[in-house]
Amino acid sequence: MKKTIGIILVIIILVLGIIVFIFTDKPVKEIKNVKSFNYHTVNGMSIYDTTRYEIDCSSRCILKVKPNGVPDDDEQEIMITKSEVKELEDILNKYNVSKWDGFNGNDMNVLDGSSFGIIITFDDDSTISASGYMKWP
Repeated sequence: MKKTIGIILVIIILVLGIIVFIFTDKPVKEIKNVKSFNYHTVNGMSIYDTTRYEIDCSSRCILKVKPNGVPDDDEQEIMITKSEVKELEDILNKYNVSKWDGFNGNDMNVLDGSSFGIIITFDDDSTISASGYMKWP
């Protein structure tokens, strides 16, 4: 009897530990020193229903923008400054985007919904990435 109670207590403690681990908030990591930023959304069934923003600061900072409804060939390239990248970092920090890292949500009940993907790479080559189909962090 004592052995059974001991096993039940161990199982309860393990389950509680797992629940606490799963539902504990991730720490907020400050976003700084962004080397590249890729964000896209898809909002429909057409190949042109994608909006994409890419920043590459490996040498000089270039923003590539592909608006919704426009073919990939019409992507715009804009030279931006490091201070503009800093403004983006401030916005990402304001909304705690670092907590999104590892998010991969999917609603299998929706066949024609919206999706998103984001990958942020830092100077030290660490990354934050998230994606979702009809689910957002």
